[in-house]
Amino acid sequence: MLPVRNDIAYMLRHLDDWVKPTRVGKNIIVNLLDHCEIKPEPLGVICIIGTWNYPFHLLILPLVAAIAAGNTVILKPSEMAPATSELLAEWIPKIFDQSAIKIILGGIPETSCVLEQKFDKIFYTGNSTVGKIVSQAAAKHLTPVALELGGKSPVYIHSDADIKNTAKRLLWGKMINAGQTCIAPDYVLVHEAVKESLNKHFVEAYKELLGSDSQQSTDYSRIINSQHFNRLNNLLNRQSKYSPGSYIVTGGKTDEVDLYIDLTIFSDVELTDPLMEDELFGPLLPVVTVKDENEAIKIIRSRDHPLMLHVLTKSSKIAKKIIDNTISGNVIVNDFAMSMLVHDLPFGGVGGSGSGAYHGKRGFNEFSHLRSIMWRPMGAEIINEVRYPPFSTTSIQRWIVDLILVEYPPNAVETLIRRLPWSFIKIVVYAAVVVGAFFIGRIFA
Repeated sequence: MLPVRNDIAYMLRHLDDWVKPTRVGKNIIVNLLDHCEIKPEPLGVICIIGTWNYPFHLLILPLVAAIAAGNTVILKPSEMAPATSELLAEWIPKIFDQSAIKIILGGIPETSCVLEQKFDKIFYTGNSTVGKIVSQAAAKHLTPVALELGGKSPVYIHSDADIKNTAKRLLWGKMINAGQTCIAPDYVLVHEAVKESLNKHFVEAYKELLGSDSQQSTDYSRIINSQHFNRLNNLLNRQSKYSPGSYIVTGGKTDEVDLYIDLTIFSDVELTDPLMEDELFGPLLPVVTVKDENEAIKIIRSRDHPLMLHVLTKSSKIAKKIIDNTISGNVIVNDFAMSMLVHDLPFGGVGGSGSGAYHGKRGFNEFSHLRSIMWRPMGAEIINEVRYPPFSTTSIQRWIVDLILVEYPPNAVETLIRRLPWSFIKIVVYAAVVVGAFFIGRIFA
């Protein structure tokens, strides 16, 4: 609730400025008298398809941005979170004009029916499998799509990191909603020099955050349903059975009736192990030992671009090296999840982790068409004569064309003047054209 409330307050504070046209500079002389601006306009009808892990937050937050940009919206909450869906279905009609905001409940048949309609944009949050289905449906109407997906978000822990704080922050980032978070750390690449220390502090941090038994903790969540419990439980069992070289540092307990899976950390995991196959989306955390940051970079680059990259180090040089040599939707150095609270940091994926972004002004822009507008005066036609035929190949006309139509890189003006045989005369002509065009434009505009 808090991020939604804060984003609403932020939008209200800045919306009057965002909706105003933004003037842009002119890069060539022929445009000096023009008025050029970018005007944000609503896209039209938006379809927002939410997901189950944060069924309120991940449906209403994009709704806030879509409304701020002036659009009408169809909302489709996840059927896997029925209590929240029913609450929204009750309150949305009471709060919003039904001709502007509508909510549709249902499962796969209803969602498929919604996707058959033509929208001006579809905003989907969820897994990549359904993301592909949404993209295919949108392609039939050439509808643009924003996809907030996920993927295996890596953590690199360097040898100089504060291991005690790292272990605590990492467990906190993983235990949020029992790991059922798209930006949760999915696997850890730890420098071999601090592996044993990390395992030791994992045990201490676990007891500090969750006590001796996380099932008894009121701060620890449950798995959403039996389907996902079985998926995660099978993963845990496969890892234990087929990867004897790995071992459990913390956790390992499960309770199907309670839909409980303990926050379980595996150490000495190999890249080919079951836990490294796909996004985990649950409270399982594999730890892979690496020799240095170069090996970590190689591993990260070998996989799909993640939604979030975490780097833990005291060295800004090492952090920049990781960032500059990898691609991810977002990066956090020395923490987890906290970037989600910063309005002006766009949130979104890249490649397999999604497309498009939102939060703050980036959300307003995501649901806006940024329309380019140029206003030109009808006077000062003399400055336009060089564009009309018949064309001449005389050096003076070529020079004038170069002068008013061509944009040069820095320091290129000196080079241009040096190669001209009549430098002084042409500088005078340049000044005359500019000054004359300005005053003629004032007279006839």
